Amino acid sequence: MVANEIPVASHVVIRHADELASAFERLGHQKCIAKTTQFGYDGKGQRVVESLDDLKNAWESLHASEQAPLLLEHFIPFKREVSILMARGIDGTRRSYPLVENRHEDGVLHVSIMPAPDTQSHTLIQAEEIAKKIVKALKYIGILCVEFFELPNGNLLVN
Repeated sequence: MVANEIPVASHVVIRHADELASAFERLGHQKCIAKTTQFGYDGKGQRVVESLDDLKNAWESLHASEQAPLLLEHFIPFKREVSILMARGIDGTRRSYPLVENRHEDGVLHVSIMPAPDTQSHTLIQAEEIAKKIVKALKYIGILCVEFFELPNGNLLVN
């Protein structure tokens, strides 16, 4: 999605254990989140990484490999997580559903509230525009859920 000018957190894809040190260095030795690229959902399949040892442990515990790479991204101090459902028909028409606020307990999705309370209009517009870009770029037909980190200023990063 980076190629389509869709805002995301700084990240590195790690396919081999020998790339761990260089990946952590590329992200500035800062607090990160390691995410599995297979079978992770609603906060599951993630580890907080604050050191190279943490990253090595995440590689092992998340069973990362060349076939199941690890995504390492900067930790984002977000205000909340929100998501939007975007439907796209065969003819290219699109329709979105109201923005949803996702609340987590212990890093795992607990409840979703629709419509997301206290949403700034520019945040809603941005969510719809980003979701439109994604379904168009993917030539997606059907309903797609796009999750975002909402930053304190109301801007969004795709999660």
